[in-house]
Parts: sequence; C-alpha cells; structure tokens
Amino acid sequence: MEEIFNDRPESVAAEKSVKADFNVATATATQPAVAANAPKQTWKQWLETDEAMRRVYLAFGLFAILLLMILLQYSTPAICCGDWDGYYHIRWSSLLWESFRHGRWLPDFTWLPLTVLNRGDYADHHFLFHLLQIPF
Repeated sequence: MEEIFNDRPESVAAEKSVKADFNVATATATQPAVAANAPKQTWKQWLETDEAMRRVYLAFGLFAILLLMILLQYSTPAICCGDWDGYYHIRWSSLLWESFRHGRWLPDFTWLPLTVLNRGDYADHHFLFHLLQIPF
C-alpha cells in the first residue's frame, strides 16, 4: 500500500528488507542461543574470553581482600587491628538486641555522664552498623 502513495517504490522495498533483517537479528539476539552443532570451547579457549578474565580478576581480588583481613585480624590479640572500639561496638549491639527483645527502642547510655555522650544527649552515631552486628 505504501508503494502506491510513494513516488519511489524501490526505497520502500529496501526499507522493508532492512526492517525484516533487523527483526530477525533482534529475535535471534533475544532468544537463547542453541548451540547444538557448535563445537564446545576448551578451557584454554574459555580463559581467553573477557568473561573468564573478569572472573579471574574477581577471584583474585576477593582472595586478596580475604588475605588482608586475615592478616589484620591475627596480627594482634584485640578484636581487629589493635583498636579497642570493637569491644564497645559488640557490647552496644548486644544491648540493642536485648532492648528490642523487651519491646524498648534504645537502651540508656549511662557510662559517660560528663561528656557529650551523657544520658540526655546521647546519639548512636553508628546505629546502622550496630544493627548489622546484632546477628553476630
């Protein structure tokens, strides 16, 4: 029908063939590839792909982070890195959990009455961190 109203019917036919090629290409791109006749990659060929390199880099990165955390943890007898704040965070998370279990919101902080962390002005600056520690 478009060819009747268009003065150049050959351009309409070319546009239709381009649209058909595009539809075939997108249909095959969205459908899962079935490689029944395709040869299977060997592990050496797979290692040369970008996906393999990303996975190798990820594995080495996670291993390096784990190794660093283990070295930091066991380099001192303290909880982590020689900092005594870890004991405070663990205890405060425990107090939060006990308070939540008994239906109260926050426990009273009575340990530093002459500082900005006194009972009336106390704010838990690490509240989300303490919530994350509760299961542990």
